[in-house]
Amino acid sequence: MERKKSEYYEIFWKDRVSKAGELRGAEDEFWNALKEDEKKIKQCYEGDFGRIENLEDFLDLILRDAVFIFELFLKYSENEEEFKKDSKLKEPGLRAAIRRDLILLENQLPFFILEKLYKLLPENIKRKHTEFKALACFYFKRHLPSDLPPAETTPKHFTDLVRSLLSFTVKDKSVEQIKSFHSATRLRQAGVKFKLPREHDSLLHVHFNRVRTEFHIPQLQIHSDTESLFRNLMALEKRVYPGQEYICHYINLLSILVVKPKDAKLLMENKIVIYYKDEVAARDLIYSLASSSTTDLHSRYHHIFSAVDDYYKSSWAKNPAYFIEEFFGNFWKGVGTVSAAILLILTLVQTICSIRGLS
Repeated sequence: MERKKSEYYEIFWKDRVSKAGELRGAEDEFWNALKEDEKKIKQCYEGDFGRIENLEDFLDLILRDAVFIFELFLKYSENEEEFKKDSKLKEPGLRAAIRRDLILLENQLPFFILEKLYKLLPENIKRKHTEFKALACFYFKRHLPSDLPPAETTPKHFTDLVRSLLSFTVKDKSVEQIKSFHSATRLRQAGVKFKLPREHDSLLHVHFNRVRTEFHIPQLQIHSDTESLFRNLMALEKRVYPGQEYICHYINLLSILVVKPKDAKLLMENKIVIYYKDEVAARDLIYSLASSSTTDLHSRYHHIFSAVDDYYKSSWAKNPAYFIEEFFGNFWKGVGTVSAAILLILTLVQTICSIRGLS
């Protein structure tokens, strides 16, 4: 990747900036901007900066990473198809690996300095993406459930940006203990229907409609980088957002619903979970993510679990769906149930005949 970064660094200054007639002094402007915020940049990182032998080397690293990001994002925004054919990025899996690495919590650059440097670029380079946040959102659009704009606040870095894109419309709710648990298939047996919401502004916008007995859950598309994404988002929340662990609560909700592969299969059949692998892999992924969560049994979705439990207790015995699923869930279950019923009837008839014979 260091070689790729060096190549993109040269391309950015010699091709993109020089073509815009702004090469002279532009690199110095970037460097001076970094020097101005040297202390603020250092405060964004943990560790003993006194051990850095040459602070200029550190700032040079920030500069090169920032330029690489600008060139990468601008190429992607100009023509996505041409971007995929880029000779520098044509190696299998490289584009996905770069996107994944840019989300890793330990790889982050301070967002404020990226915005500051981006503002120094001439408008004819930035084109329609005059704001860096808009450009970054475009690059990370595969993580978005909709085309809604990000929150107005400045994110700390890319991991924080993606979290805000997934949850910025979520309103704070009390976090209380979950007192009841029912898997997706158990709820279906009680008559609950799993559906995609007609409209939603967040992946986390989950709702239970008791009147229609519908559990509305936005679609989760699982990609090769989904596990890494959620692990980093959860790590960020535990460290920076105590009491606002929206992603952690969402993963816990999924883990309660998906206990067995048949639960995952149910959600996949209803298009709530989209995964190129099978239901076993989907269940294992959700379980793996939930096992790293520290929110325990406390959740902002506690009111949903409570409402679902009230419905479950009041309706499952009266609902024929439970009987049908339990005893006729598949061909062999049905055969077994019918056979047992016939055997019981024959035994009863034989008993009655025996009693009559004795009389």
